[in-house]
Amino acid sequence: MCRAVALAAVGLIGCGWYNVDPVPGGPDAPPVPAAICDTVRAPVDATPAKADLAIAPVSEGYAAIWVDAAAPGPARGVRLGPNLQQLGSFTLPGVTDLEIGGLADVGQKPVLATATGNTENLYVVSRDFSDAQPQRTLTQHVMGHDPVPSDSTQKPRAFVTGVANQIVTFNVADDGLVSPAMSVFTASGTIADLACTDGPNHSHCVWAETGPTRCTIADVYYTGPAPSVASTIRFDEDCREVRNASGPDTADSMIVVWSTPAHTVEAHYFASSGDVVRQISSAGSSPRVRFDIDGKRFWIAWLDGGGQLRLTSFDLNGTLVEYSLAGWTPRGSEAYEIVRRGSSISLVILSEGELDVLSICH
Repeated sequence: MCRAVALAAVGLIGCGWYNVDPVPGGPDAPPVPAAICDTVRAPVDATPAKADLAIAPVSEGYAAIWVDAAAPGPARGVRLGPNLQQLGSFTLPGVTDLEIGGLADVGQKPVLATATGNTENLYVVSRDFSDAQPQRTLTQHVMGHDPVPSDSTQKPRAFVTGVANQIVTFNVADDGLVSPAMSVFTASGTIADLACTDGPNHSHCVWAETGPTRCTIADVYYTGPAPSVASTIRFDEDCREVRNASGPDTADSMIVVWSTPAHTVEAHYFASSGDVVRQISSAGSSPRVRFDIDGKRFWIAWLDGGGQLRLTSFDLNGTLVEYSLAGWTPRGSEAYEIVRRGSSISLVILSEGELDVLSICH
């Protein structure tokens, strides 16, 4: 049976959490739809009015990091345990970019990608998130969303970035260091947006090209001295804000979601059984997508025309079920993500003064 629990009384003092008994429901908690089974609300300090959020599974549980998307300042974050218990907060003074591409736990250490405009920075983060060491700065590059993908084994890792009309890929070692060897794939147009995700025995990526704007999906294989792009499919869509997720490993399938200049939200599921194309919303933006661990559906979060957060399930036949999340208000269009860890999948929202984790029912 679904339930909602709000940890509204869990506070944050300086760099440490103090724990008190959870308050079931919470007097000020917005309502949740039937798709949400558990809710954790954790107060945090210094949430900017406009934020960019990244969250990733790590060996200890989860790590969430955000930056001020309007003014340079230190990145901040929290660490959560596997059951979403609060492990601590942190500040990364050396990370002052306005955007976060993604965070990935590559083994010994996590890797963090950030950017301001077309200058992309890559960091190796300490295990306890007390420090981030810069390892590479790339100018005139397009930072990807989740730019350090792997496969189902979580062992090989690629760093994927865009520059001009090229997709460039590198190996990432388990200590977080990017190897100098690289592979270059030349696209049909200038790279405008890029997203990647873990695949079966390879990774899946999608990018948008300008001149005119069109989308391309591709596999990234871990062969040779550097990962390489192969098996590309270019599809005739005017896309931006692209995100992707892999479907069942056995099907080697991928879904891509994006927004259009007409402010619609679209989805294209590429599967061996036949492609499925659906419009998620006639007025919306900023989609996110993950595949559910149950192997039956994708979950797509997006903002409607009024800026309200919504959640849509997309099953493998393309059946859509939409849920309202009115009252759950992210600090900007980049301040929410969907994260999957083990058998859990959650919608994570950075809102005013708190980090909200909404666990999605299976």
